[in-house]
Amino acid sequence: MKKFLLILSLISIFSCGIKEDTNKGNRLVLVGNSYYVYYDDEVIEIPSGTYLTKDTKVDDYFFSFMGKQIKDEKKLLVDLTKYFPHGITDIQRGSKPSNYTELPTYKVNGKTMVDSVKLADLLAGQDGEGLINSELSTDIIDVKNGDEVDPNVSLEGKKVEILNANGIPGFAKELGDALVNNLKMQYNAENYGKPSNFTYIVNHKLTDQELSKLINSLNFKYIKVLDDPNLKPDSDVVLITGNDEKVNYPINILTKNGSTELQNMLEGYKVVVKKDENVTDGVVIKYNKEDILIAKKLQSILNDAKLEEDNSIKQGLIIQSSR
Repeated sequence: MKKFLLILSLISIFSCGIKEDTNKGNRLVLVGNSYYVYYDDEVIEIPSGTYLTKDTKVDDYFFSFMGKQIKDEKKLLVDLTKYFPHGITDIQRGSKPSNYTELPTYKVNGKTMVDSVKLADLLAGQDGEGLINSELSTDIIDVKNGDEVDPNVSLEGKKVEILNANGIPGFAKELGDALVNNLKMQYNAENYGKPSNFTYIVNHKLTDQELSKLINSLNFKYIKVLDDPNLKPDSDVVLITGNDEKVNYPINILTKNGSTELQNMLEGYKVVVKKDENVTDGVVIKYNKEDILIAKKLQSILNDAKLEEDNSIKQGLIIQSSR
């Protein structure tokens, strides 16, 4: 009898958890597994899987129990209001609207993030900057703390020029702030005139140990070396930021039998495994000299791999492996 009453109580609670669409006010309307924001005179669909914060997708605010239920309504409303600053005041359940616009997004490191600048333009025309929340420029930057990577080497006070070439709004400033907080560096941030998916680094004054610490503190996979002594020469180092998600950079692994354990170790990279009967014992990473930093990152993953410069390689790099 007690179990029956408990079940009835739970049914009663959850059945009234999300009310039916009132067709009034700025609100989020749940339709099955889809999400629609009614905001002023616009209806915006938030695609499933979209991150509203660095770690939280829109789906994560809900759970399934006799239909979809909300975990923390207050937190969701707060996070939505960062993108819709006139306020989202309620979460309701309703029908799919006949007309709507999909939320502008971009992808970085496999995550679908809200493009707050394009959203602001959508909501307020080209004069949309007043709707942009300054705390949400990217929410995707990951810089390791100084003590996590070679605590005996310090980058404190070193100046980095960050030139944003990926077109992601606020990326350079967000990265610079993270470098200040985690590595105690100084920075200047601005847009770069030439778009790029690859990230480039120009080292003016850092030692090899300092450069290694900076590279290993960043979450970029594809960092190429650029030789340009005239680019911001007063800085210690220049970082031209690209977008790993859009890089086409094959990692060609050559093995005797056409299969290898290294493929699983290099998850997140574009790996192509090929058969080559001339492969010798061990693991050798062959790279063009401009890709030495990419090769070193792979070496840190594969542990006992050797590096070998080969400037005949025009795209990607080659790993010869007996493993």
